[in-house]
Amino acid sequence: MQTKIILIPRFFHEIHGRTQTSVELFLTYLTGIVAAIPVLANAIESHIPFSRIVVLLILTLDIACGVVANFTEGTSAYYAENSSRRWVFLALHVIQPCLFLWLFPQEQSAILALGALTLTSGCVVNLLQSITIQRVSAITLLIFAVICMLYLIPNSPKVLLLLMFLYSTKIILAFAVRWNERYTMSENILR
Repeated sequence: MQTKIILIPRFFHEIHGRTQTSVELFLTYLTGIVAAIPVLANAIESHIPFSRIVVLLILTLDIACGVVANFTEGTSAYYAENSSRRWVFLALHVIQPCLFLWLFPQEQSAILALGALTLTSGCVVNLLQSITIQRVSAITLLIFAVICMLYLIPNSPKVLLLLMFLYSTKIILAFAVRWNERYTMSENILR
């Protein structure tokens, strides 16, 4: 399958970088839509107020699409150009746990703990200079976060568990790791 390179409008650079392939864009939005379907079905079944359904869907699309977008070459390259962008991105993602708190107030302690764990893990991975250590640390921290999810929100709505998993994946593994940088086995691990 041939893929076309698409120039991304400036307004969307924070999401997709300057360029993306047509396949990457398609898969990014397909993932968001697929994730939103069970979330919407669950929200309707649970008789959640319309305003919360809208916020829940936007949040789901943002997080699920963000997981895929952050793994793409275009987004990775965009954030590699300026390290301060990476910190702004991480800081802005305090908003998502705040929205989780509004949507799931009965899970306040778990959301605060998992949100803090996720953002702290993302910051730690972002600070690591070695690409090898960064990647291994990110997956290790993501696994720790998932284990914590299972213990902190075992009886919570499945939607919250899904969103927290996607949120942690987006921040710790997809974003904080500099995927556009290559490494070799001879990389200086201690640099």
